Amino acid sequence: MVNVAPLPGVRLGVSGAYGPYLVNAIQPFLPAGKKVTDYHQKLAMADLELLADHFELRGEAAQNVWESPSVGDLEVTSGYAELKYSLSFGAYLAGRYDVQRFGKIADSGGIKHPWDADVTRIEGGIGYRFSRDAVAKLVYQHTKVDVESVPEDRRGHPLLAAQLSIAF
Repeated sequence: MVNVAPLPGVRLGVSGAYGPYLVNAIQPFLPAGKKVTDYHQKLAMADLELLADHFELRGEAAQNVWESPSVGDLEVTSGYAELKYSLSFGAYLAGRYDVQRFGKIADSGGIKHPWDADVTRIEGGIGYRFSRDAVAKLVYQHTKVDVESVPEDRRGHPLLAAQLSIAF
């Protein structure tokens, strides 16, 4: 992991990973001549943080690939961006946008399909900090899951939530 902060309120980071990920228990099920250590996970990530006055902007993106012994590479790309505006009297407004996009694998007929359902999430909320140890917030979140077998009008999942957090 490498992080740099070239200016006050600015931070950039990158990280990655590479290595075997399968457990030894599946060795008997692998193709002849293959070992669990022949299949790797490759992960690359980047993140950004910008802070200025009452604004906070954060984001992160990741590309993850698992080499699979049976269906080819399993790929997923994900990321989020969130923005927060703090008001001087302890309240804040915040929003977040998340995505997760899955790569395609071929079925037995050679037709390519995503290996899992893509997800898009939008969230917005307000909060108030009563003290260092007490925060209340109200959040609305809408999650859209792209599942081909589910009708379009039934793929979204709205959520309204309230939280009171007290530390002691």
